[in-house]
Amino acid sequence: MTIFKKIVITVLFLLSVVFISAFIFISINGKRLVETHLKEIFHRPVVIGSVYVSFPLTIHIKDLSVDDYFRVSSIAAAIDPFHFADKDVRLRKLILTEPFIVIKKGESGIVLGSPSDQKDNAATKIEPQENIVREDFSGLAIDQLLIREGKFNFVDTPSDPEGFSIALKDINLKASRVSFGPRATTTKFHFKAYVQNPHASSSAGTIKGGGWVNWHKKDMDATLEVSNLDGKTFSHYYKDSFSKDVKSIFIDATTRLISKNNEMNVKCQLKIRDLVFEPAGEKDSKSFSFEDMLLSGMQSQNNEMTLNLNFKTKMDSFKIDSIPFSGSVRQQDVKEKGTAD
Repeated sequence: MTIFKKIVITVLFLLSVVFISAFIFISINGKRLVETHLKEIFHRPVVIGSVYVSFPLTIHIKDLSVDDYFRVSSIAAAIDPFHFADKDVRLRKLILTEPFIVIKKGESGIVLGSPSDQKDNAATKIEPQENIVREDFSGLAIDQLLIREGKFNFVDTPSDPEGFSIALKDINLKASRVSFGPRATTTKFHFKAYVQNPHASSSAGTIKGGGWVNWHKKDMDATLEVSNLDGKTFSHYYKDSFSKDVKSIFIDATTRLISKNNEMNVKCQLKIRDLVFEPAGEKDSKSFSFEDMLLSGMQSQNNEMTLNLNFKTKMDSFKIDSIPFSGSVRQQDVKEKGTAD
């Protein structure tokens, strides 16, 4: 037997021993270890259906749920054997199938919790990353991250006691070179999702985007596109701004986000179309309202209003103080009042 054959047989034997050992260890202890670790992180009940290993080194977790605000049908984590001894955790691929998460805006801020939670202290408050990462955590690196058929619910309780809810469904994301921790990497990504109509099973719009981001350097170049968004889905936030009820409104938007050293520039083209108000009452019909002026301007532009927005902010503290804009409806007024606070 040649030396090469001996080396190949030895390597295959060692790999077999590693795989069998990992299979036995994870089969016996994997479910308990994962549940215990997640309970320490979230301080909430954790339930796992099963944990097992497939060849060569892929860990599968089925039917994972963290109380009632996060669950995932399956997780497949392929470990990189060539970086097995590194201080940080390195995965060749991580696949999340049908993940579901609920985030609630409460009186004390953003929290993790289900729509049924009535108190903010019943949910897990989202803390800044430096406060929740363990001191001995050196980092997590993922060569390829895939999210398939995900769903996201956002519940706004301060603005509505019953809980105003917006959902994204069929979230599909693909990202490469994802890193959590001190490692500085540039992550390329693209995603697509649909806005859930709260009153029907149909979609209320499409959101997609892509680009790259480096969270460590606070650099980014990404594009976000919103198409055929049914504005009535968000009527809860603007219904008090008009004297008439909005019957229909659709929105298309393309946003470019560019950041260098945390200095972010946002450029957005916003199109509002098919705006229709409910008929005015007998009392309101006698006066010329703001809605009448807005509709009159849009009708002259084929019932479409276009706004070009451009403002600066911080990547790690995104907020809007003022928005310089220009538009195609009542161009003279736009120029004279070109900043909206």
